[in-house]
Amino acid sequence: MIAVRHWQHLVLAINLALCVSSSAAQVNPSPARPGEVIEMSTYVVTAPAGNGWNIQKDQVKGLVLFQRDNPLTVISVVPYPMPELNGIIDEDKVAAMIFDFEEKNMRDRGISRSYTPSGFTRGLLVVSGKTVHVMRYSVTQLGLQPRLNPLVMKYVMYLYLPENWKESKRAYAFIIGAPQMVGSTSSASNLEEIDSLVRTFKAR
Repeated sequence: MIAVRHWQHLVLAINLALCVSSSAAQVNPSPARPGEVIEMSTYVVTAPAGNGWNIQKDQVKGLVLFQRDNPLTVISVVPYPMPELNGIIDEDKVAAMIFDFEEKNMRDRGISRSYTPSGFTRGLLVVSGKTVHVMRYSVTQLGLQPRLNPLVMKYVMYLYLPENWKESKRAYAFIIGAPQMVGSTSSASNLEEIDSLVRTFKAR
């Protein structure tokens, strides 16, 4: 098992850099109880199962961030304002626009922040009756101290458009990240834990 204490802050920083609302979550973390109901202004969600999760909330931007140290995992829920649709009402086209924007942003930011995103794939899933658009990708961070180099993070981004998205002009991004490799040590990440948040999510 990978020891996380020396680099968990770096993983968190990378995760925040990749979130669609990276400047949010300024509130200090506090323990999250398993199954705790988190009420935000535009949605309600339940904390992930299991112990060891901390939570940060930004009520202004509506972001919720869960972090667990062992095994190291970061999950965020982010309200996503709709881009200018110019008459587009097809949900698949809207999701493609958002994913195109996020992928371009990650590639552009990676140049200045010394990380490389790769392996982008897209698809659809149904989680407890909710259709979510899915983008999976990896991020490699180089130039770290030898035992941490390279750091490879695996990510899954779910994009959920609630039934009233045309009126609310809001979608929701669920992002989970966990290390796949640190130096010469590899780790199997359970990125399906994000499903529990989608399962309990309710837009207001």
